[in-house]
Amino acid sequence: MHEASIAEELVRQVRAELDRIEGAVRLKSVRVYTGVLEQIVPDNLAMAFEAMTKDSALENTRLEIIEVQAKLKCVKCGAESEVKIPFFVCPECSSTDVEVIQGKGVWLENLEVEVDE
Repeated sequence: MHEASIAEELVRQVRAELDRIEGAVRLKSVRVYTGVLEQIVPDNLAMAFEAMTKDSALENTRLEIIEVQAKLKCVKCGAESEVKIPFFVCPECSSTDVEVIQGKGVWLENLEVEVDE
């Protein structure tokens, strides 16, 4: 389950970001984007995140996972299209010379933090 290693890195990044926020009292939520081509199971990522934050200052933080659909750009004709299944053919000109321009990677997008006034 590669979601555990992703959750571990996510927790590391969240802690680093919190260290930079002066007066941070409590983390309310974390928003993370995952490209569908990474084949991350959202429930598994949420479970791993919950396990890694248990009994810590991050416990009970809401994790919002947003899946980003795969998108291709045809090198031949320049058409961009979303892909529902891993089938890498341009729907406009049928070329297989395409590049993935969206749907890969995992990135931390947003933290909702309660700060001490």
